[in-house]
Amino acid sequence: LALMQRKIFAESVTEESFQRTGPSIVVSKIEKYIQEIDENAPPLPFEVEAKGGVIIPAASFTESNGKKNVRGHQSFGGGTQLHLINGEAYVTYELPANVTFQEDKEYMLTARVCTVHLNQQNLLVEIDNGEAYEIEIPYTVGEWQDTKPIKVEVGGLSVMKFYRKKADDCFGLAIKSFTLSPC
Repeated sequence: LALMQRKIFAESVTEESFQRTGPSIVVSKIEKYIQEIDENAPPLPFEVEAKGGVIIPAASFTESNGKKNVRGHQSFGGGTQLHLINGEAYVTYELPANVTFQEDKEYMLTARVCTVHLNQQNLLVEIDNGEAYEIEIPYTVGEWQDTKPIKVEVGGLSVMKFYRKKADDCFGLAIKSFTLSPC
């Protein structure tokens, strides 16, 4: 009798009968995290340090190529972060009028990043005067870490665009902030 019941149940099983519907009985860690993310969190303002440095919160971009490739959301450690999903993602920042640079100083650009893949594509930077730079992205083992600083020409800087080239080994990249520091 039990074998006949099994056969009847097995014949009535369809792919739709395995679809999970309704609320979950157990809330997983991932579901808790997703519930805490506030998509409408206001972008953080640019911060000007006393020594002349400028901290740009990565999620405070003014333009991107959409949620398919770019996401700004709350960060585990507080504040916000930017997630570049793949190699087609780009973000643009317009520096507000209150952000000024010292004319006689050279500036170094760093990014606070988090990576979980050994191979990473470098981050490319274009500034409004046509200059292009490349930031080497380290493997950070899932921890926040600053990139090696690169020298950037900031004369008349008002717009910065960050992007990566499309490649098969181009994985997601989390960015907390960019910092321009005088040398």
